[in-house]
Amino acid sequence: VTGVRRVLFRSAVLNLFKAVIKDPITILVYFVMLFLLSAELTLFTLIVLPVTGAVLAKIVNSLKRQATLSQESLGRMVNILEETFGGMRVVKAFNARKFIMGRLEDEANHYRKVNKSMGYQNEMAGPVSEILGVAIVAIIIYFGGSLVLEGGGFKPSEFIGFLALFTMIIQPAKSFSNGITQMQKGTASARRIFSLVDMPSEINDR
Repeated sequence: VTGVRRVLFRSAVLNLFKAVIKDPITILVYFVMLFLLSAELTLFTLIVLPVTGAVLAKIVNSLKRQATLSQESLGRMVNILEETFGGMRVVKAFNARKFIMGRLEDEANHYRKVNKSMGYQNEMAGPVSEILGVAIVAIIIYFGGSLVLEGGGFKPSEFIGFLALFTMIIQPAKSFSNGITQMQKGTASARRIFSLVDMPSEINDR
């Protein structure tokens, strides 16, 4: 039990460090550099970015809900199997084989659908963040190009440097979103495991 907890804790700490500490700090440093190049364009970017955050937050919340449902469904299947194997004589006596198989099949289908949906959403998080990143870059090119053409002191070379820095944000932002989705699935699994581990024993030592 201690070994399982230690492995899960170590994995959670590593994911937490990468997703919550390393990537956000990298993104913050890039935004400071962008602000030094053009405060106006950076503020415009910060206004547009919440749209991306809202979409990704919706995907993350959905993944968390699906992961919880998946673990609960797996637990119910294990309970059905334990009850069946433990009460095999009763099942045979009442000829309840079809009933047990029906329960197990229904739960297995539910488990498959939940995991299929969770897999689709997990795979969708990366491409969605990339598409939104490209769309934001296109909007920034339009707005920044307007600032350059207006001649407000924003030079073309600075604008190119701004775009180069902003594109460097996309990868840590994608890594951040993927790390959060993995943490949600891991949290749901760990919660289920710890709830089973911490259950009081029905057999008392004498």
